[in-house]
Amino acid sequence: MVRESVERVLSGLNAGEVRLATGRDVGGQLARLSHAANSDPNGGRLVVVAWEQPPRHPRMIEEALDRLAEAVLWLWPDWYLRAQDTLALDSTLDRLCARSRLAGLERQVLPHWLKLADRACSAQRKPRWPGEFTTETEARQLSLALGDCDCRLVLAVAEVDQDDQAHLVALARTAESLAHATRLPVLVLAPAAALESRGLDSISFQSVPLEEDRVEESYAQASTTPSLPEPAHSGAETAGAARATRPHSRLVVQPIVGRPHPASPGEQILWNRLESDAELAGLFCCNAWIETSLKTFHLVDYIWSEGKLVVEVDGYQWHASPTQFALDRRRDYELQLSGHLVLRLPHSEVLADLEGAVEKIRRMVRYRCAQGD
Repeated sequence: MVRESVERVLSGLNAGEVRLATGRDVGGQLARLSHAANSDPNGGRLVVVAWEQPPRHPRMIEEALDRLAEAVLWLWPDWYLRAQDTLALDSTLDRLCARSRLAGLERQVLPHWLKLADRACSAQRKPRWPGEFTTETEARQLSLALGDCDCRLVLAVAEVDQDDQAHLVALARTAESLAHATRLPVLVLAPAAALESRGLDSISFQSVPLEEDRVEESYAQASTTPSLPEPAHSGAETAGAARATRPHSRLVVQPIVGRPHPASPGEQILWNRLESDAELAGLFCCNAWIETSLKTFHLVDYIWSEGKLVVEVDGYQWHASPTQFALDRRRDYELQLSGHLVLRLPHSEVLADLEGAVEKIRRMVRYRCAQGD
């Protein structure tokens, strides 16, 4: 059977379609998808809900809906349309109504849900009311807010127990239910061993084996326990504590444009500190697109356009994967070839020593200014 790239499989899915794709390193495949989402300004939005092992049905659907609601909270109030806007309206609710009309979705968006959702997000609460709306209604309203036709959903599991079919049945049912309710394309990523169980029979008839990068293949041969990348966490938190306290599922939303990523505390505190600094305020744009001399695009954490200085805040759990490490090197090469200087700051360092991180940026800015004199 011909192997395909995970990016091609996902981009080829139609609305409401479910496809199973399998490979050795699920975490590596997610890194490739995230890189692709952050390399194409017109590629739409990627939403990933990932588990180390799939929970049982119906808890899996509830967890998936919770993560979709969390993604909607992250994006508030930039719903319905891919682009941010400059609408001068009195309230976020008016803005959301206007955006739904511009997207041609006003007949599909429920006014009652929208009012409740806007109120919840303004209070930094996830927009979920299982007793107020049916599961299908909640799923559809959340998918509309995420961008509908521009959004693709990935459900990923790193490990499977071939002797416990109930978990895999739950994964298949959750994918089918979400695809039907949200009308989003849904890609299921699982280890190749999942095909040896009958739990995924309902979605495995068109399963696709995925291409593996050489770095993924060598890593997979050396490791028998592939894992999924974890979100950034406090530098004071040990890896063991993070594993003990992490939620059953993890969420990835890419791209986030024009503001710090909600999943990165380091990006958020660094942005606030830069904007309050007398020397550095106003220099940088946050999560902005750059076109390179090779006609490729990259979404960078911070960019000082005039000085061609890029600052990246890298969480260890994500950027330490073999695939992401290789992709970061390619990205740096393309940026530097285009005249950009790249400063990578560890996420843990930003949290533990914010002033030290800002001082590094300050020295780089002064260095670039001196080069221009």
